[in-house]
Amino acid sequence: MFVVRGSSSTANVKDVQFRVLLRADDAGNAPEVFGLNFTYKKSSYSANEAVYTGKTSAGALPKSASVDITATSAYAYANGMSAWRFENMMLMMVNSRGSDALFEEVALNGLDFNGGWGNWAYTIFKAGLFGHNAYTQFGANPTLVQQAIADGNIVGLYVHGGKLKTTNSDSSSQVIVYAYETLDDGTVIFKTVCPRGDVSELTKGVVFGTCTAEQLADAISGFVKASARGMMYVVGSKVKESSMKRVPAAAQIVDAATIRLSVDGITISLPEDFVAQKSSTLGYGVIAYTLASEVKAGEKLAASKFYYDIIVNADGTLALPEALQAKLAAGDTANLYVVHNNGMTYTAKIISVNTLDKQKSEALAKVSDYLANQPSKVYGEAAKIANQARALIEAASSIEEIEAALKLLDTKLDYPWQDDNQGATAGGNTTVLPPQTGDAENFAPIMLIVMAVVLIVACRRKRS
Repeated sequence: MFVVRGSSSTANVKDVQFRVLLRADDAGNAPEVFGLNFTYKKSSYSANEAVYTGKTSAGALPKSASVDITATSAYAYANGMSAWRFENMMLMMVNSRGSDALFEEVALNGLDFNGGWGNWAYTIFKAGLFGHNAYTQFGANPTLVQQAIADGNIVGLYVHGGKLKTTNSDSSSQVIVYAYETLDDGTVIFKTVCPRGDVSELTKGVVFGTCTAEQLADAISGFVKASARGMMYVVGSKVKESSMKRVPAAAQIVDAATIRLSVDGITISLPEDFVAQKSSTLGYGVIAYTLASEVKAGEKLAASKFYYDIIVNADGTLALPEALQAKLAAGDTANLYVVHNNGMTYTAKIISVNTLDKQKSEALAKVSDYLANQPSKVYGEAAKIANQARALIEAASSIEEIEAALKLLDTKLDYPWQDDNQGATAGGNTTVLPPQTGDAENFAPIMLIVMAVVLIVACRRKRS
């Protein structure tokens, strides 16, 4: 149930409330609700009706303000996604404000299964999924954009692409505004980035542009589609953990051309049409990977080059293309991302059989070193742990299983002198003492002799 309270005479909404009634089935299984969000739209576009609800008033604007920008191109990765540029806009905005999201995580989650790609009402919902303060503002104008940026936000707008510096002149376009500066003569210059550019345009810097306040106002009012004209997305900093979950999985090697995913020992079998049904069936998605040799340290994940040629076999395993097999055989590692449209991404590392064998040898050497460095008092307990780790390493079919086996070596060992009853008599006739060093070590035999004499005298007194 959706409840709205306000003034009917002015159509002014003051309170909005969601009410959701969930019913469990006979087996006690209850549905789960996630990602609730709403937007509203004025009946007509009028810039002078806009009211900013942030902290910075129009009369208190600083001379300049900016936020960081992380520009990416999703041009090559949007197969089957007709509104990819729309999704890339939100990707750039959340990643610029603290997230490290993948294009597919943004595009697939919050997808309108009825309306398809590019439902503008869903877009701000995506920022909330990743833990950002975010909202929609209607009646966009340059002053509102300045206010939002001054408050530490990044702004996405619908504009006429031909009226600003963008990578195309389409009348239906998007642009991100991340900075402004007021010149001495009062002219306001905005810095923009176009989300529609391809990789080469991004590399050359063609996606970046500037415009005056007058040019920005003209581009906003010139947006051809009335439904979204004058609307701006305002995305702030990351304030909570993302509800999008990345789940580490093991990429178990079946053979050189096949892997099987598992999580905590449970096999994950993907449906054969997992990718084909990504935009129509909940729980389906996209399979992508990067090569470790191509990933640049310090960059966002979305900046990497992604590949999409792994397919799902009939039995739910994953088939590796020959080109990837060759890379793996040469010693490279693939970073796998299985992105679902229900808020979950499986991650795993794919290696070759030869690399797996090499890592097993290195891991077994670590186990041997671990055992060799154990003191005799705990050697028996350490040997049990080492043998368990060896067995798991030898049976491992993935990096993750080897790493899990090596974690056993971190098990805390119980030393005899760390017993809670140290110094008390054990078995009624033996005293447990901590190991002695230095003068205490020389003095210990004398103490034992004295104790023995005391015990003998005590026994004779009892007999008498």
